[in-house]
Amino acid sequence: MSEQSPPEFPADLSRVMTPLSADESRRLTIIYALYAASFFVGITFFAGLLFNVLWKAEFHSDLARIHARWQLRSALFALLWFIIGGMAILLVVGWILMGIVGIWFIYRLVRGWLALSDQQPPKPGFGLS
Repeated sequence: MSEQSPPEFPADLSRVMTPLSADESRRLTIIYALYAASFFVGITFFAGLLFNVLWKAEFHSDLARIHARWQLRSALFALLWFIIGGMAILLVVGWILMGIVGIWFIYRLVRGWLALSDQQPPKPGFGLS
């Protein structure tokens, strides 16, 4: 029985992906903006989460689906760890945890938003892909 090697992926994934439509790009930008605004007005986080879940089924291009998944995973992971940090807020570790998660979430937002502006998928690394 011979082992098959995994398929080789091209270095530039944009060549094999369906490009974003203008509507998909606008919706993804709105979601990124809502998540970014949540650092100033917390309720926008939940609005971004709601739009992400509602619009996810309407994304037809591969690139839009990848970005929607990136956004949703980033938001849910950040929410989980903010809740855990909030429960430990009386301890110093809660404040530290919430600070680390906040920095990580900003990193994910910037990395994803920049990739969206370049019509590229977010590059995996430093956390959930």
